[in-house]
Amino acid sequence: MKRLRQVVLFSLTLKKIAVALSAFVLLSNLSPISPFDAPEANALSLQTGVTDVAAGTYHSCAVVSGGLQCWGANGQGQLGDNTKTARTTPIAIFQPNSGVTAVSTGWSHTCAVVSGGVKCWGRNNAFQLGDGTTTQRLLPVDAIPANTGATAISAGVSSTCAVVSGGVQCWGNMDSGVSGNGDSNGLVSTPYQTLPAGSGATSVSVGTSTACAIVSNSLWCWGDNSTGMYGNGTTNGSDSGGYPLSVSFTDPGLTAVSVGWSHVCAVISGGVQCWGRNNAGQLGDGTTNDSIDRVTAIAANSGATSVTASASNTCAAVAGGVKCWGKNDQNQLGNGDTSTQSIPVDIIPASSGVTSVKSFWWHTCAIVSSAVKCWGYNNAGQTGDSRKINNSTPFTVTSLTVTPLYAVTFDSKGGSAIDSASFISGGSVSAPASPIRTGYTLLGWSATDGGSAVSFPYSPAETTDITLYAKWSINTYVFIYNSKGGTSVTNGSFVYEGLIANAPRNPYRSGAVFMGWSATDGGSAISFPYTPGVASNVTLYAKWAFLAPLLSTSSATSVAPGESLSIKISRVNEGCMVSVSWLQENTGVSEVSKVMRADRTSGVFTFETPSIAGRYTLKTSTIGSECSNGAAVTLAKAFVVGKKSSVIAKLSSSTIVVSKNPVVTVSGKVKTGSVAVVGRAMNVSLRRNGVEVASATVTTDSSGAFTASFSGITYQAGEYSTLVTGVADSSYLASEGIGNKLTLR
Repeated sequence: MKRLRQVVLFSLTLKKIAVALSAFVLLSNLSPISPFDAPEANALSLQTGVTDVAAGTYHSCAVVSGGLQCWGANGQGQLGDNTKTARTTPIAIFQPNSGVTAVSTGWSHTCAVVSGGVKCWGRNNAFQLGDGTTTQRLLPVDAIPANTGATAISAGVSSTCAVVSGGVQCWGNMDSGVSGNGDSNGLVSTPYQTLPAGSGATSVSVGTSTACAIVSNSLWCWGDNSTGMYGNGTTNGSDSGGYPLSVSFTDPGLTAVSVGWSHVCAVISGGVQCWGRNNAGQLGDGTTNDSIDRVTAIAANSGATSVTASASNTCAAVAGGVKCWGKNDQNQLGNGDTSTQSIPVDIIPASSGVTSVKSFWWHTCAIVSSAVKCWGYNNAGQTGDSRKINNSTPFTVTSLTVTPLYAVTFDSKGGSAIDSASFISGGSVSAPASPIRTGYTLLGWSATDGGSAVSFPYSPAETTDITLYAKWSINTYVFIYNSKGGTSVTNGSFVYEGLIANAPRNPYRSGAVFMGWSATDGGSAISFPYTPGVASNVTLYAKWAFLAPLLSTSSATSVAPGESLSIKISRVNEGCMVSVSWLQENTGVSEVSKVMRADRTSGVFTFETPSIAGRYTLKTSTIGSECSNGAAVTLAKAFVVGKKSSVIAKLSSSTIVVSKNPVVTVSGKVKTGSVAVVGRAMNVSLRRNGVEVASATVTTDSSGAFTASFSGITYQAGEYSTLVTGVADSSYLASEGIGNKLTLR
C-alpha cells in the first residue's frame, strides 16, 4: 500500500469532546428546548424517492429523487440554505434530479455525493469541508470535483472521508491519524489519498479519530485503536496510527461498516458484529464489557442490511425492520423509554420496508418504505417534529414535500463578484456583502437593472430565481494644481477614467518660463486631455524653465581702488542668494567677497572695488536649485582697478656729453591719487628719438619711488626720453616720461 505523507497539526481529542458533550447532556436532559429554536413550520410530508438519509448531531438530511433536503439546527450553516436559521421543515438544498446520490451529516457540517463529486458545507474550523480554507460555508462548496468517481461519503466530528474511484480520500481534523497519511495528529486542508484509486474500496466510515473502509471484502482501519476499534485483538494503532492497516479478516459477507465514537459495528453475512468500548452495552452482546475482538450482536443470516454506530448506541436495519441497543438517555433507541439495552430490541417491526438507518449522536433516522422516520433527541426539530420534544418512538416525517429554494444572483455591474444567495417562497433575502468598484460608491441593489434600490431583508414577490442589480454613483475627485512658486491656479475636478478636457490657464513666475504640468514633482510634462487613471485626488505640478540671470554694470571697465560700484542682476528668483566676488587675475585670490539675498524688485547691489590695483574679474553666482533652472549660474565681467594711477619720472640731467660714457639715471614715483603704489614691478625704458636703446626693471619702494640707472651704453647724439610701464600689464601705469628731456651731443 502506497503511503503518502502530509504535515498536519493536532487539533481535537476524543476526550475533550466527551467532556464537553457530557456537560451538554446534563444541561439539556431535562428539556427538549434548545438554543437552536427556530420559527415553527409545516412538518415534513411523505414522498417516494428517498434513497439515503443521515442523522447528524442536531440536524438531518435525506436524498429525495436525486435532490437533497435538510432540516434541524443550522447555527453553523450545516443545512446549506445560505442562512443560519434552524428549520423544522425540510428545505431543498438541491432540487430533484440534481445528481445527489449520498449524504452524510457530522457534528456541524454536511457532505453529499453530487454527480460523482463531493460538496460540503457548514462548520469548517478544521478544514472538514475540504476546500482548502477554514471559512464557514452556508452554501455547498466543492471538496472533490464532479465526475471524478465519488460514490460514498462519511462526515465525522470534524473530519470527512469519501470513496473515490475505488480508493479513499480523507481531510479535516486528523486526530490520531484518521486521514491515514502517516501523521497521528494535525489538519489536512484538502482531500488526501488515503487508499489509492482502484483499491476496491466500496464504503468508508469515519468517527471521531478512527476510520474504516471495506476494501474487496476486507476491513481496513486506521487512526485511534486505544479501545480496540480495529477488531483485530489488539489496541495497537496502524503504524502508530498513521497508515491504513488490513485487519485480520476477509469475509465475502462483509457488506457494511459503521465507526462510532469508541466502537465499530459491521454487517457480515446478514448479521451484525461489534467491537471496542461497551460501557453502555453498545456492542449488543448482553454485557458492558469492552472487547478488542468481534462479538455478535445479531446472528448471521438474520437479514441485516445496514448498521449505524453512534456515540454510545447502535441500530441496524434487519429483515426490513430496525433493532437498536446501547445507551438510551435521550430516547435514541426509540423503544418508548430511556432504559439502556445491552441486547438488540425491536424498534420498527420486520418487513416494514426499512432499507437504511443512520445515527450520529442522540437521534436516529431510517428509510421506511421510501419514507423517513426519526426518533430521539429533538431540540431543533431534527426528528421532523415541529414541537421540538424528544420522540421516544419513531416519528414519521410526514409531508416530505419539497420546499422550493430559489436562487438569488447578484449582478455587481462592474464591481467585484458577490456570492449568490437563496430564498424560499414567502421568505426573504439578507443584504449581501458590498462589492468593490474602483471610482464608484455603492448605492444599493435593485430588482431591475437601473431601478430603485430595495430594502433588506428583501422579500421577493417572485417564486423563481431572481437577479438583483448593483446601483452605483460615480465618484468625483479633485485636481490640485501646485504652481511651484508661480501664481495660483484654480483646482479642477474629474471622475475615474474620465478626461480633463482642457488644460488650466498657465501660471506666471518671474524669471521663468512655464513648461507645462507634471503628474509627479519634477516628472515629464503630461498632455491634455489627460486621464489620471486613479480613484483619488490628484496633484499636478508646474514645470518651469528658469531664465539665465543677467549681469549689468556701468559701461566703464576701469575703476579706481576702493571706488563704489553698483551692479544689477536680473532674472533671479526672489529669495535666492547671490555670491559676489572680485578675483585677481594670475593669483586667483578673492579680494572682496559677499553673499546677498536677491531682491526681485530691483536686483541692484552696491559694494566697493578692491583696494589693490590690478586686473580683476567680477563674478556673481546664484545659489539654490530653483534660482537658475536647477543649477548655479556664474556671471563674469573684467575690470581694471588702478588705470588712473600716475607715474612721475625724470632724468638726472638735461645735457650729457657722449664721449664721457655717462651714467643716466631715471627716478620717479608711482601713485594712485595720493596713495603710493608699493612693491609694484615697473619697466623703465630709455628711448632716443622714440626708439628704445636700453631698459631696466625696478620695484617701487614703501613710498612708491623707484630709480633706474643705465651705464655702459654707447650713446649717439640725440634727444632721449623715458617710458615707464607696469610689468604685469602694459595697459596701465603708463607714462610718457613726464619730466626733463635729455640731450646727448
